Amino acid sequence: MTENSHPADCPMPNAHRRLMDCHATWHAMADAYMEPDSFRMHLNTLIQSLRNVTWLLQKQKNNLPGFETWYPILQEEMKTKEVMRWIVKSRNRIVKEADLELLSQVKVQWMRDWLNGGHQVFSFPPRLSTESMIQGIFSMPSRPYEGVLTIARRWVDKELPERELLDATRDAYIELNRVILVAHEQVGHGYLCYFQQREPECVTGELANEPIMCMDTVPSYLRANISLDDERVIEGVEEFIPHDPALNAKAVRRYGSFSTPLGSPVDVAPRYLEQGKIILAKDKAHHTFVWLFRGEKIVHEMVPMFQDQNSKYLALNRIADAVESVRADGLLFMGESWYAMGEKLTDAGKMIPARDRADKKEALVVDAITRKGEARALMATFERTFWGKIIFADDVIDEDIFPNFLVPIRERWTQMERQGN
Repeated sequence: MTENSHPADCPMPNAHRRLMDCHATWHAMADAYMEPDSFRMHLNTLIQSLRNVTWLLQKQKNNLPGFETWYPILQEEMKTKEVMRWIVKSRNRIVKEADLELLSQVKVQWMRDWLNGGHQVFSFPPRLSTESMIQGIFSMPSRPYEGVLTIARRWVDKELPERELLDATRDAYIELNRVILVAHEQVGHGYLCYFQQREPECVTGELANEPIMCMDTVPSYLRANISLDDERVIEGVEEFIPHDPALNAKAVRRYGSFSTPLGSPVDVAPRYLEQGKIILAKDKAHHTFVWLFRGEKIVHEMVPMFQDQNSKYLALNRIADAVESVRADGLLFMGESWYAMGEKLTDAGKMIPARDRADKKEALVVDAITRKGEARALMATFERTFWGKIIFADDVIDEDIFPNFLVPIRERWTQMERQGN
């Protein structure tokens, strides 16, 4: 199909095509992350293209019914976004002054437990290996000795020092995608227009009504996670599992049918717990599942796996990345857990977690939280008979408390709020 095969299909072809240019340029910039000159060149091109999307849209206003009514609303919404204001100023700097003042940084984040940690930013030469950075950090006298250390390379602009540039420009693209999508809807057009095939293949004429997952990936070579207890590198692996109707049918035969209830995660949590009890009783084990919500709709599902507490810290931070990427405002977490009554302390006064106590018991838990601050924690305790049968306690513990292990999600929502996302 050629670019001009359906010239009437898109009500704003120039703006839409420029948005596609931005998508392709973003990926080219990501591929050039370790090459400073090439990265700078693609960044300059991307910022100018992002700025041109709305200009091209305004030039076509005479062909867009109701433009003077709906576009000013979109315009005011964009002005409230820090990253969109940065795009406007940066384009002026690039065209009228000089290149952006880029800084190559390494952000080091330390997590000792769910409530304690911190981060520090260091400057390193952009081509320095991650291994050399780790050696340099470990040689510092003030280095921590327990928990997880995450080392992330990042390019930042002097005028936007808190935002990594792939992340900032991705947010600008998502905002402009929303503007063009709303513009299509306002003139009675769908979200799909036909343009020539582009590279990479994810660059299409389809306007995403959901987050753009191809722009979510943080390359593994830009991030390293080290278990400080034994100085072991924790490798994070993500796999996409496609929808399989045959497996769905098999699950229905084994566990019964389950229709996804509509509602916020806090409201639907009891339904998920009841379904989880059926699975646990059948299989004698239950994987950990995470559902991300936007409003009453599930927008992403994950099955995190972790072997120890440090890998669990890493998994929750990756879940926080997904929350930001899909703009989730709610989360539901379900899985097996240890629990113990009351608190017990070590001789040093540190609380002993349930997993390390001799009197620990088993439970199936469902934790639900929302960006608005709502929280609900459900727990169905159970025992195993000699033959392995699962016997649930009669009562389900139902409390409106915020679980500490979901603090990384709450902190990410706070960060998104500051950034206007």
